[in-house]
Amino acid sequence: MAPRSRTTLGDDNPIEEKRRGMGGGGAEAVSSSMTPWGRDDPNEEKIGGPQAVASSTAPRRRVALGADGRPLDGVMRGELLRNLKHGDGSIYTSNSYWARVYRLYDTSESEMDNILLVVGPELIGERGAILVNDIPVPSLFKSIMNPLFSHTAAYPRTAHILTKVTSACLESMMMTVPYDSCMPNWRVCKRHAYRTMMQIFSLKLAYTSSYVGGPVQLYGYVAVRDLLNPMRNYVFNRTRNDPLVVEHDGFIQMSGPKRGIRMQAPVLIEFNLKIKTGGEEEGDDQQVIDGVAIFGDRISGHARVNTQRMDGDGGSVDIKFAVLERASEATVQVGISEIEKGSCLSLCLAGSYTSPSYVSHGKIQLFDGVITAEASELSRAVVAVARDSKLVVKLKLSQKGGLDIHRCTIFPVEKHGSQSFIFNLGVATVEVMVTWSTMDIPQSLLGPNCFAHEFMASEGVEYVDE
Repeated sequence: MAPRSRTTLGDDNPIEEKRRGMGGGGAEAVSSSMTPWGRDDPNEEKIGGPQAVASSTAPRRRVALGADGRPLDGVMRGELLRNLKHGDGSIYTSNSYWARVYRLYDTSESEMDNILLVVGPELIGERGAILVNDIPVPSLFKSIMNPLFSHTAAYPRTAHILTKVTSACLESMMMTVPYDSCMPNWRVCKRHAYRTMMQIFSLKLAYTSSYVGGPVQLYGYVAVRDLLNPMRNYVFNRTRNDPLVVEHDGFIQMSGPKRGIRMQAPVLIEFNLKIKTGGEEEGDDQQVIDGVAIFGDRISGHARVNTQRMDGDGGSVDIKFAVLERASEATVQVGISEIEKGSCLSLCLAGSYTSPSYVSHGKIQLFDGVITAEASELSRAVVAVARDSKLVVKLKLSQKGGLDIHRCTIFPVEKHGSQSFIFNLGVATVEVMVTWSTMDIPQSLLGPNCFAHEFMASEGVEYVDE
């Protein structure tokens, strides 16, 4: 079929054509006796404890269904798009709608440029806040004025790092600094809107096609592409030389996303995951999953936590996510200081939601690991928080030979600005800063390959129906 370009909206709408019939993926009834990577219910929260780690047969490309039409293992399936794979290069050469409009041929990822803003004493406002045009600007954990993050001492005392959009991409905290157009003011802004966003809670290695007698070394990437900027927004990214050791529970430690995932249209998620084997070459390794899946903005109700299983040729991956209507982007940064000498500490921070409108069972891992003696910024995570909820941050500090310390704090949702909370724990001080940004980004701030509206992404793009 000859290439074509469609840009009109209305009755002959190519976007709606592609969206119709798009769901969680069809399934054909077959018999199967696969052994799961972990025997816990993939729809339940991670509890922990030893679990089975073996699989003796290949993953189901077709799923065994019960009398009610649901998969017998209780996990709904997603569906990989046909003829879009990294291994054979088809994902980069395809002229299909999804490949062209979502720029699958472009392997660029989210980046940022840092601007050094030197602020004089005359711009210091109440409580040490930095003011630009009488508007508070968050220090983004790069300010020497913040004692928890003084590792940036190479910068001048009044220097702060701000984020700028490059020509190729977007970053988080785009709308943290409010505008004069915020009405009636930046604290109660009615000019900028909350937007529908996607929150990914967890990834889990559910099946493998060969027997696995213990933890595996997983590498590759999982990347999200939305139409706000369809460059790769990695939620997992490891090289073969730096694989992730996946334990018996199968949970994959995520490293992203780098910015909020906006769902003004369906998003695509790229999967290219491999298990490192004993061979010296990448060709000796086991391909778990290779392909692209569609996640529609109408896939489920507001704030409903879903688990979908993506079946590849050599394994299956569970993805737990929710679609949040009228949500804001929250960049959560964690820092620690004043650690007692000789302390052996481990810290776990997790995010969740509280809302009078619904009960959310999703949990977001913000940090989990051993902390060092020197003060530092431990982690940065970007999460979506719905307007009708609040972000709950729970802390657990464990120390060798001592009792665990548990703390909790709540952050109300904002469109702009930042909030922080300091946990004074005796053996250490932990600060959590949440920087808010609406995903309602003006066109004037969007660079090339960024689209404020869905139809703009397909404007002038030639594609063929496959």
